[in-house]
Amino acid sequence: MQALARRYGVWSSTAVMVGGVAVLEGLVAGLTLLGATLVAAWGALRSKGFRAWLDRYAVRQAASARRDRREDRLEAASISKHGLAFATVLVDRITDSDPTIERYIDLESLLDRYVELELAIARCIGLDLAPSCPDASSPTRMRISNYALALRRDAEVRLANARDELASITDLLRLILARSEMAKIELVDDPVADTVALLEV
Repeated sequence: MQALARRYGVWSSTAVMVGGVAVLEGLVAGLTLLGATLVAAWGALRSKGFRAWLDRYAVRQAASARRDRREDRLEAASISKHGLAFATVLVDRITDSDPTIERYIDLESLLDRYVELELAIARCIGLDLAPSCPDASSPTRMRISNYALALRRDAEVRLANARDELASITDLLRLILARSEMAKIELVDDPVADTVALLEV
């Protein structure tokens, strides 16, 4: 301080001290404002509305991650995602139309099942169950041929069942969407009939 006073004079050292005090006051004021903000933020975090928002956000993030995993499974198996994308659009439209539907119908599990069926169909199609050579005359080759034929029939039945269930999921989602949209169309009042009834009196 004395060095400043000698070099710049008394007024300069006084200005430095006043400036230092001003900086400290600004720092204290900033810390006070920060503390008040933290207290307000803590109060907001504890509010029911904010907690409900956090819960909804967590549910949305979990659903998004679940959808990404579904798409990844199909992509890993080199299966087209068009059918899943269509079913996902139907589910999104259903939840937009009736947000309460997720309380009593687990639509996301239908999408999970859709992926499982797509994978099962791809596996059934990928089985190498070509008929054996027609000149299978040995008893061992005949037994192998009979087992292969039974396995081929079983695979065809499973393939047909999986395709049917896959189509059923899409039909069910369309039906649920139509039902939820129909609830919006319901007309409770009939103002024309009410007016006619007034005229008849």
